[in-house]
Order: sequence, then C-alpha cells, then structure tokens
Amino acid sequence: MNEISLTSSMRQNLINLQGTANSLSQVQNRLASGKKVNTALDDPVNFFAAQTHMTRAADLSLRKDAMGEAIQTAKAADSAITAISSLLDQAKSIATSALSTTDTNSRASYATQFNTVMSQILTVAADASYKGTNFLKNATLSVKFNEDGSSALAMTGFQGDTLANLTLGIVGSNSTSTYSTGDIAIWSNSGTTTGIDNALAAINTATTNLRNQAKAIATN
Repeated sequence: MNEISLTSSMRQNLINLQGTANSLSQVQNRLASGKKVNTALDDPVNFFAAQTHMTRAADLSLRKDAMGEAIQTAKAADSAITAISSLLDQAKSIATSALSTTDTNSRASYATQFNTVMSQILTVAADASYKGTNFLKNATLSVKFNEDGSSALAMTGFQGDTLANLTLGIVGSNSTSTYSTGDIAIWSNSGTTTGIDNALAAINTATTNLRNQAKAIATN
C-alpha cells in the first residue's frame, strides 16, 4: 500500500483545520452551557473557583426556600388570628344581645350561638398549620440565613389551640354544670348577668392577647 505524502504546506493546513475544529467545538460547548469554562481542562483555576461558588449558591438557594416556607407559616398563623378575631367580634355581639334581654329562652338561644362560635374558633386554630407547623400550637421554627447556620432566627408561636389558653370558655347547659378552667357561667339565669359579663371580659382579654401575639409573630 502506497503511503500518502504531505507537503509542509498541506500539513500546516491540516493543523490549522484541526485547530479550527477544536475552537468551533469549544465555542459550541460554551454556547450550549452558557459557561466560558466547562471543564478543568479549559481553565483549572477558574473551573474550581466556579465550582466553589456554584456550591455556595446552591446552599443559599436552599436557605432562601426555607425562608419562604417560614414566611408562609407565619402567614398561616396571621390569617388564623385574623379569622379568630373576627369570630370574637361575632361572639361579643352575641353576648351583648344576650345582655339586653332577661328572657331565659332568648338567653339560652344566644348561649347556643355563642358556643357554636367557640367551636369555630377551635377549628380555625387547629387548621392554622403550614406543612405541619402551627404557631397557634406553640410550634417553633428555626430559619437559617447562611451556609453554616451561624446566622439564624428562632420563630416561636403561642398556645392558642384551646379555649382555656385563649382565656375563653363555653356557656354551661344548666345550673348544675361543673365548670373547668375557661368555662363561663349559665346565661339563662334571668336574675344575674354574671355569666354574660364574664364572657364579654374574656373576649376582650382574648382579643388583646391575640393582637399582641400577632405583633410578636410579625416582628420575627
């Protein structure tokens, strides 16, 4: 088989073509990846420096996601507090209406309405969680801002998932009821307004406490 002989100019042209092909391949890789340096062979120093920065960026991205989750958790608690505050306004209106009458049947009806609102408050408090974290159940959440976690914020909720913890209570069904902490006396006793007065006082206290807790969560 005869060997192919190349002149010096042909060899130079071939080398130039190979160089052009390599340059074209490198440009195509850069265009495809958006990176000037794709492998350690392109530029070892810049390649490993870029790897370090990319790793840090990935870590910070995870922190950013965690911050977003914490914000959503706080928003869930704030929405629940707003809803409970609205229900407290309803309960206050019911108690005020009961206070304006001495009719035992009317007071008993108002008491039933009042207890319904109390049940709704418990439902709202129980549903105030976001991905399993409920600040109304005294949950805590640690939010980290840098890679090693040295910069962090501890978010703490409060115990607001029971009527007693909210300084609220239900109205007893009859005059022989035994009351536990947070229960409110009978409304249907026409000769006294003590139970209704207690309910109104409890609502005012609960409203003030909720406002303070909302401020505490907002300042986290």
